[in-house]
Parts: sequence; C-alpha cells; structure tokens
Amino acid sequence: MELKEKKNKVLVDPLLEKKNILPKFAHTLKFNHWSPTSLSLGDGPFIFRYLVLTQEERRMLPANAQMKAGVACNNATQLALANILWKFNSAKKLAPTKHIPLTKDAALQIAMEEFKEYRPGDDKDQTKAMHYIETIPQTVKQIFLGLEKLTGVSPATSPVVTCEKHISVSDDRLLVDIIGRTDFEFGSFQGGIPSPGFFLVELKTTHDRFGKLKKDGNFTLLNARLPSKPSETHLQQCAFYSRVYNYEVPIHLLYACKDDYEIFDSSNCPGLTKTGLKENYNKLVAVARRRERMLARYENMDRESILENIIADTDPNFSHPYFWNIGPEFQKRAFQLWNLE
Repeated sequence: MELKEKKNKVLVDPLLEKKNILPKFAHTLKFNHWSPTSLSLGDGPFIFRYLVLTQEERRMLPANAQMKAGVACNNATQLALANILWKFNSAKKLAPTKHIPLTKDAALQIAMEEFKEYRPGDDKDQTKAMHYIETIPQTVKQIFLGLEKLTGVSPATSPVVTCEKHISVSDDRLLVDIIGRTDFEFGSFQGGIPSPGFFLVELKTTHDRFGKLKKDGNFTLLNARLPSKPSETHLQQCAFYSRVYNYEVPIHLLYACKDDYEIFDSSNCPGLTKTGLKENYNKLVAVARRRERMLARYENMDRESILENIIADTDPNFSHPYFWNIGPEFQKRAFQLWNLE
C-alpha cells in the first residue's frame, strides 16, 4: 500500500487560519484546537485550564520537579539526536529547523543547566529537584539504551531524526482539529512516502518519588518503577500520532527510569496494534465530540454566559489525585467558579 504523508499544518494561530470554518463557540471562547493533553483531562479541569484561563495564565500554572525532570530528559535526548527540530522561526511560525546533533555530554549539560534554573515551590519539591540532579543523567542513559535497541545501532547514526514535529488531524466527525507534536521520528519522507524503516517513538520517563516526612526530617524515597503496561492516556496519544500516518508506520512507546527502560509496541501491547490504535484514537475523538456538543448548546451566548452554563453542568471532580495540582491561587479561583468557596 502506498502511504502518503498527510499535510501537517504549520500553525501560528489556527483560529485565524480557520476563521471561516471554526464553529461559533470556538470564536467566542477563543478555543481553536483539541490536543491529546486537553482530551486526557476530566471535563472540569479542561474547562478551567482551556476555556477559563487565557494562554498567558496557563503558562503561569505551577510546574514541579518531576515534570521538569521529564522535560530535561527529553531535551537532552533530542539535542543529541535531532537533525530537524520544529520550533518558532523568525516569522513566529512553527517550522522545521535544521539542527546539528550535539554530543551526548554537551546535550545533557544544556538540559541540566536549564533544569537547575527551576525554582521549587516547597521543601519537598526542593528535595526532589536536588535528587533529580543525580538521577536525570542516569535516566537519559537508559533512554539511549532503549533507542539503540530500537534502531539496532547507535541512534545518533540514524540518517534523519525529526523531533517536536507539529502535526494535525482534521477529522470529519469533529468541528475542531486535533493537533500535537511527536517526540521522535526516525526516517524521512521522499515525495510524501516514508523511507524504509520509518518509525515513531513516544518517550515517557518516570522518576523517584518522595513520601511522608520521617522523624529524622527526611522524606521517604520511593524508587521509580516502569509500568507493566502503558496507560490508556499514553496509548491514546500514540494513536493520534499513528492516525496522522494512516496507522501504516510502526510506533514504539519507550518508558525509562534511572535504572531501566521498557519498550511497548505492536509485538507486546494490543493497544499499539493497528486495531488497538484505531480503537484508542476513536476514544479520543469520542471525548472531543461530546465536548463539542456540550459547547454547541450555548454557542449563541456570550463568553461569560457559555462558561456559566457549562460550569453549572459539569462535576469538577476536585478529589482527583492530580488533575487539580495547579497551586493554591488557581485552586481557589476554580473553587469559586464552582461555588465551593
């Protein structure tokens, strides 16, 4: 079967590019795309983060040391491998940019310098950050070992490695596109056809956690574990990437921690077979369709009225273990919106 790459849109602002296509509620709410991340959230957190908060406010949501450690591992690996990195160019458009791979040591040094700029929010997070300075290099080593297993050689010798490629899907069942970006694409396209051996890799890292404060003043250390199977959220993310390529290119889900790595693909995970990927992508679309129907009910209202109604219709699920880890100021604002304070 001849596979042609779907045209991937280079978007600065999809709302402007599709102003005659997007539904009315999208214009009113200044909401212009779905993503695997936004679709993985519960309805309440999605409404608060993507409809109530502005993009500038979302950037102010607090991070944590674990999140920053994951970013550092990803950056170190990409800087050492990528021939092409997607980033904003001088015209402020997302576009592929040629990149000369750095040595592993140089790439790790840059990633670590960026990580050390992170300012923890409390003593526990500070303890994590200090610990991760030691474990990030170990985790990056495991990532390279996993990628070497996938490529059969040192991944740095692969002919073309593309990172952070921005992709989109226009699904006939949806009013708004789904967009995202891939971690790694190994191989190239010629005339829209993938090169022999082309495959995708989605990277996930797990990091040591810290439990309760002990009597000696130290936090209990909980060693990172690799999952026995991928999470549904991660499978749906992979399914979206696979959908871009019509489910015709292999995709590997690589998990790494400081001590080991694990690779899931169609050989050991039903969710990453062509059938499983289609099922997981359809689950992603089902969430988007339901939310579009919810928003469309109020599209003739102004922004404030739309938000008031959908908040009234939605259970925020404030008891979720991590959806609402957004800092006390933003939590208070969310509680007030749902009349819980």
